[in-house]
Amino acid sequence: MTFTNRELEKCAAREVAMRKNVFGKRGIGPKEEREIALMEAIAAHFKKLADQALAAQALAGPTGDFPHGKLSPDDEGGINVALSHFNAPDGTRMVRLDYGKEVAWLALPREQAVAFASLILRHAGVGIEIGALGDAGDPREGGQSH
Repeated sequence: MTFTNRELEKCAAREVAMRKNVFGKRGIGPKEEREIALMEAIAAHFKKLADQALAAQALAGPTGDFPHGKLSPDDEGGINVALSHFNAPDGTRMVRLDYGKEVAWLALPREQAVAFASLILRHAGVGIEIGALGDAGDPREGGQSH
């Protein structure tokens, strides 16, 4: 069974209210104050995650512009991509790319492609450092794909 961040936030908030009610009737000591503070922190954490996911989804989708001109007859223009990560029910770290629509292909200038790859790797939990982009002397320069 999986739960959304919003469901987890609401559950933690209900737990806070219940604990305040129970502890309020019998008195709140340092231990109870700590338990309530912990549950409030958990609720706030899941609220933040849910809000971030919602904001990212709202940004995903077509921009309506062609930042480098129309690259081919089927070019539909720029697109914002929402990138996030989460753990699947089996514990596997998942990286999600949300384009906000169906996407047949994606073209990026070299520097943006490197930044995009780096961001995906960071969401995958891989720490890398990329130095300055020098001329790699790529023989495929000119648009060949492999």
